[in-house]
Amino acid sequence: MTDARFDRLMNLVEAASDLSPDAAEQMLVEACADNSDLLSEARALVALAHADTGDDFTQALAGGLEAAASQIVSENSKSAILSKIGP
Repeated sequence: MTDARFDRLMNLVEAASDLSPDAAEQMLVEACADNSDLLSEARALVALAHADTGDDFTQALAGGLEAAASQIVSENSKSAILSKIGP
């Protein structure tokens, strides 16, 4: 996941989490019309937000953010290594 994709996902989730479930779904469908994978990821995170606003959601979101950050670091590390040694 790229930084830009991660930022877009987090912005969508934040915006949709403040809406009713129906309004959130409509907003996500419109915003992600060009990207079904992003839509699926956003739906999953928004569903968590709507299901529980307590510590469980915070912990789940933190776990998701940590996994995404690890993936970004891993992808960036691969790029750095390949740029130093070639393809």
